[in-house]
Amino acid sequence: MQDNVQKQAQLEKSKRWILAGTAAAVIVALLITIAVLDSRLESAAQRSDQILLSITQELQSELVFALRTYNGIYSTGADVENSILPTVRQHLNTATALNNILTNGFGSAYSVFTQDLYNRLEHFYSEYELARSANRSTDSAMEMLDSCMHDIETIVLTRFEADGRVIL
Repeated sequence: MQDNVQKQAQLEKSKRWILAGTAAAVIVALLITIAVLDSRLESAAQRSDQILLSITQELQSELVFALRTYNGIYSTGADVENSILPTVRQHLNTATALNNILTNGFGSAYSVFTQDLYNRLEHFYSEYELARSANRSTDSAMEMLDSCMHDIETIVLTRFEADGRVIL
């Protein structure tokens, strides 16, 4: 009988060791899983930061290119209608798309354009085309564009850090 009690005690002791070992293995597996997931989250956060920086740098570049192209409007013999304005529009359209990506992906704090600026640019394009098609002066439309470009210059100078990050 004492043999049965000893065997029973050893069996209980073995069960406890097996249970403790299993629990320890589960805990180690959970810790490893948490470490792997944490590493992946950190890596994803770094990639997100890199993507954000790439988009903001490209946005800043497009705005600067639009400004540089627009400044050529004052050069003698500048082809405003066929070269300068289409190129400015192309850069501003790209900048607008990038700004929309920033806003949709990272939140409205990253938007560097106001709705007013969007509206004024669209108004300029329609007024310019209307004046051209009616063979009227485009001076008033060009004044609108000049005002918009001044605002864009202010955006470039005040909303971006030296490395191209958006100042929130």
